[in-house]
Amino acid sequence: LSLKLTPVADVPLALGMAWSEEQGFFYIITQKGEVYRSSSDFSSLELAIDLTSLVSPYSFESERGMTGVAISPIDGRLFLTYNDLNKDTNVVSYDFQNGFPDPLTRRLVLFVEQPGVSHKAGNLVFDDNGVLFISLGDGGGNKGATAQDYTSLLGSILRIIPSIDGDGYTIPPDNPFVN
Repeated sequence: LSLKLTPVADVPLALGMAWSEEQGFFYIITQKGEVYRSSSDFSSLELAIDLTSLVSPYSFESERGMTGVAISPIDGRLFLTYNDLNKDTNVVSYDFQNGFPDPLTRRLVLFVEQPGVSHKAGNLVFDDNGVLFISLGDGGGNKGATAQDYTSLLGSILRIIPSIDGDGYTIPPDNPFVN
C-alpha cells in the first residue's frame, strides 16, 4: 500500500470539513471561528461566515474555539459547535442563502456550561436519519470525574434530534438515559 498526501486548500488552523450536496460546496472550519466554502475540486476558497467575535480566541495547544461542523441530511442546515467567549459549548445551526450560512437564521441547538478551560472536544456527526452525535469533553474542571457522572452532559457523546423549526432538540426515545 502506498499513500500520497496532496494539499488541497491552505486554511490555517483548519479543524473540520463537511460536504453539502445541496449547496455543492465543502465547508471548512477553523479553530479561530471562521467557516470557508470551497468548490468540490478545491479550485476556489472563500470566507462563508466569520464567527471569531463569538468564539473563544485561539491559543497554542488549546482545545478551545470552533471544533465541529456537519450538514443535516434532513434539511441541509449547517451545524457548528464552538466554545464561546466564556468557554462554554454552543451547538448552533444556520440555513443557507445562495451557498452562504445566513446569520439571520442562527438557531441555538444546545448550550452546555463548561467548568474549565480545557478538555472541550466538540465533533459533530449526523446519521442518515438526522440524529446528531455530539462529542463533549469533560471540561477539565475536576480531572475527569465529570465524565463519570451520568447526570452531566460533559464527558459524553450525546445523541439528539435537532428541532426542524426552532431552537433546541429532542432526545431519541430509545436513549437509555432519557429520564
